Amino acid sequence: MEAAVVIGANYGDEGKGLITDYLAALDNSSVLVVRFNGGAQAGHTGQRPDGLRHVFSHFSSGTFAGAGTYLSSFFIANPVLFKKELEKLQSLHFSPKVTVHPDAIITTPYDMYVNQLFENFQGKNRHGSCGVGISETVERNLHTKFQLTIKDLFNKKKLKEKLLIIRDKWLELRLSQLIPRQLTQDEKKLIFSQEIFEYFLEDIQIFLTYCDVVDYNYLGTWDRIIFEGAQGLLLDQNHKNFPHVTRSNTGLQNVSNIASVTNI
Repeated sequence: MEAAVVIGANYGDEGKGLITDYLAALDNSSVLVVRFNGGAQAGHTGQRPDGLRHVFSHFSSGTFAGAGTYLSSFFIANPVLFKKELEKLQSLHFSPKVTVHPDAIITTPYDMYVNQLFENFQGKNRHGSCGVGISETVERNLHTKFQLTIKDLFNKKKLKEKLLIIRDKWLELRLSQLIPRQLTQDEKKLIFSQEIFEYFLEDIQIFLTYCDVVDYNYLGTWDRIIFEGAQGLLLDQNHKNFPHVTRSNTGLQNVSNIASVTNI
């Protein structure tokens, strides 16, 4: 097996998508691209010679070259945005194979909502977040009671219970930490919308139907592995610029951890 790692040295926009696409297209061997950090905030642009273009988020930048996508345990999955990107790729006549580790954590609409509300509240002092709930998802999953991972999605009854706890308990706690004011009636209506709750359950089922859930042993069945990083080294969560970074390890740490439990 061959393996390569694509990492950006700066703040992002270094061409990680371009390089991943190039490496995936080098030969006709079976290629799996592993998303080893970050989540739906990634925006890696791929373009074919015929001009077909897509900005990859959940799906790997090797998709146009026929590579499979593996969302690792360090990936932050967002079923809402996954569905949106899947529909876009299918409209371009692509239905790439996607697999996901059972320990990958899940972004809910409530994480996205807190993220966006806090950004607006900050005004000129805003963090500069893209608003898809990455940091909020990581923060919530630090608390056992409020964790939500891929393996929690299969029992519908328990899943609903977990989501209600996140909405009714975690959200109240988190907003009290970040925003020292009462929510407006419109904000409360949005948060407690049953329609949003039900739509999210539907998006989860689409995600589970499309993706196979497999552990790291799966990586050993491929000829070549490409680890596709999101964001650059200067945005690593341990960088001195915290909190103006991303909540993930953008260097080799996650790759090393994955390699240590596989035959790579």
